[in-house]
Amino acid sequence: MLVYWSRPGTNRAKSGKYLAVPMNDAARFFDARRGFRGGGTSSVKSFELATGMRLEPLFRSGKTPLLVAHGYRTGGGGFAQFSAGDAAAKRRGGQRVERVTIPMFALIETQPFANRVSIGTATRAAQTQFPRDFSRALKANLR
Repeated sequence: MLVYWSRPGTNRAKSGKYLAVPMNDAARFFDARRGFRGGGTSSVKSFELATGMRLEPLFRSGKTPLLVAHGYRTGGGGFAQFSAGDAAAKRRGGQRVERVTIPMFALIETQPFANRVSIGTATRAAQTQFPRDFSRALKANLR
């Protein structure tokens, strides 16, 4: 991980096609899963398996392609992928149901990243600060 933040480069998908970057709704799902299940990968496949949602590509001229989920948002703000018949039944039952398409992943070809951490600067700062901190701790413990 330190190498990633200390050297510039470019992320590419293993298959050479696209990197799937979770957008708001998918990112919230992964954050919630890590919070109570202790991990997992943020991949399209793991998302589809865990949620039962079928994601479809949406290509837009001149814009970033997306993986989207088509479904229905209910009055309580929940999202589900159920049939049009199920949506009609919910409406007859008095629920407010709205057909929506939600972007779950942005598909990018490459992701450049920059040098965010200078290891040399951090090392030099630590080398000058360590003797000072050690001396103070030694004096404090000898009293």
